Amino acid sequence: MRSAAQFPHARTTALTLLTLAWAGAWMAPAAPVDKLPDFISKVQLHNCGGVELAADGKGVMLYRLPKEVREKLDGKTPDGKERSGATQMRAAAHSEIRFVLNDGAKLSDVKLHLNSEKGASLVFFWGDVLAGEAKLMPRDKAKPITPPSHGLLDSLMEKFPKGRFANRVCRVVIKGTEVAFNGIDGDVRPPKPEELGPVMLSYGTSISQGAAASRADLAWNALTARAIGHDFINLGSSGTAFCEPAMAEYLAGLKWDVCVLELSVNMAGTGFSTAQFKERAGALIEKLASTHPKSPVVCISLFPYGTGDLWKKTTAAEYRKALEEVCKASGHKNVHFVSGPDFLSFTGLSEDLLHPSDHGMIEIATKLAPRIRTILEKKNLTSAAPVPLFNGKSFTGWEGDTEKTWRIEKGEIVAGKPDVKQPRNEFLCTTRDYADFELRLEYRRGDNNGGIQFRSERVPKHHEVSGYQADFAPGVDGCLYDESRRNRFLAVYGIPEVDLASDAGRPGALIKQAQALRAENEKKLKIDEWNRYRIRAEGPRIRLWINDVLTVDYTEKDSKIPLTGKIAVQIHSGATEIRYRNIVIEELNAKPAERP
Repeated sequence: MRSAAQFPHARTTALTLLTLAWAGAWMAPAAPVDKLPDFISKVQLHNCGGVELAADGKGVMLYRLPKEVREKLDGKTPDGKERSGATQMRAAAHSEIRFVLNDGAKLSDVKLHLNSEKGASLVFFWGDVLAGEAKLMPRDKAKPITPPSHGLLDSLMEKFPKGRFANRVCRVVIKGTEVAFNGIDGDVRPPKPEELGPVMLSYGTSISQGAAASRADLAWNALTARAIGHDFINLGSSGTAFCEPAMAEYLAGLKWDVCVLELSVNMAGTGFSTAQFKERAGALIEKLASTHPKSPVVCISLFPYGTGDLWKKTTAAEYRKALEEVCKASGHKNVHFVSGPDFLSFTGLSEDLLHPSDHGMIEIATKLAPRIRTILEKKNLTSAAPVPLFNGKSFTGWEGDTEKTWRIEKGEIVAGKPDVKQPRNEFLCTTRDYADFELRLEYRRGDNNGGIQFRSERVPKHHEVSGYQADFAPGVDGCLYDESRRNRFLAVYGIPEVDLASDAGRPGALIKQAQALRAENEKKLKIDEWNRYRIRAEGPRIRLWINDVLTVDYTEKDSKIPLTGKIAVQIHSGATEIRYRNIVIEELNAKPAERP
């Protein structure tokens, strides 16, 4: 009997072809069990929702969707053209053959037998350790391939015993069209559940399929999954991804821990109106969110592209707005909207101005992964209910120079006077300490300099406060500074965890670079109005956001730095007037993360 662990993310369904169902898990061969080759029981076929006997009856074809679902993806689009989603889902895009050597077995005895009518590329991993690559040439007969052994594999296994996968798991990642698996020699077994990790599901267009990535594992979603420590199912579909009901049903039946949807680009380009897009995308999101209420559904709007009338700003803006409205209207707390332009600049595009190159894929993953980690961590953490840190009427719970420097006006904390420059730094501090928390507030600085201290302490017999500062001033909003301790920037917007110790912590070149990197988001900073600061401190990890834009993701490496302390607001020397309001804190009850 075949183990359900061989097809771990599947679901129970009725197929027009003969199938095999196991208690709550789904195995999708288009042939009864007695006709499947015996070698199937020796491996796990990952991201292979449809496994069908090859024409010669000796091997199996590796398809990402079962035939009955694929057949429902064909049809004419509003522009009058035939779009073959069925054809795209026959492609083995990030499908994997996985196995583990049994004790005492020799890798030299392992031989994979594969072939492809149009050719394919193979990338071999042991766990997450890249071991090598191979090519299947078009129309080659099935030839034996022995997975390469990494020269330092044994020492790596000892040093890194478990990442997303146990290092003993051999993963053969496939990028190609139709690939036939004709057998495997050697003493191997499928991976056990404890040797694998949680799962990120990705559905979208050719961009999700990884069309312009040089290797399957360099697609943005594969990189993102790796960065957040998740296994990965790729159901990107070149030229299609029309949110069909059959696809919604199929995705809802899979087993996953987070789902990322890259929607609308192909629907915008094939004649679907924004109303039609909203209807289809809304039904898909509703299905996924309601069937997986504890798993985040992250929806990405159109990336910035540059080909033809389709990519006029008005059209792109309409589809981005449509998806955002769908997400807001869903009513599900596990649905999250993220804007594509936040994750990809125009420079990350390939020569066709449409599909991101490796550089673009890396840029997307680098920016998206922290956002998804935040969503997952917030889902998993238990925390106290958010409470006001300032009551708007009195300085209860705070201490500082409330006679000359600090006052309350209209429920706001105000420091300084519009026509008088502050002679020295002043701080209004909480009277109690805080450890792990998320702090949210609004500030209004004009052209002045200030900041929010946290995990800080007053310097004895001095007006200064020592500790972390979420800085704000012309050019440094969203930077992390170490006030009266190391006296330098710890992380600058766009340059996280860089060593900024030189030049008294203010290296001009790096500051200019940070300002340039922030230029695309400068419009979100309202210089003479209220701006939102969000500070999240969990163990040694610190993240800062300005107006919901992540500016810093920093991990403290010095074990001597305290992970608890006071919170304070600052007015810097030379400043005139600064205002703070709507100060709310959410203490995190989860055990603080361990230091690296």
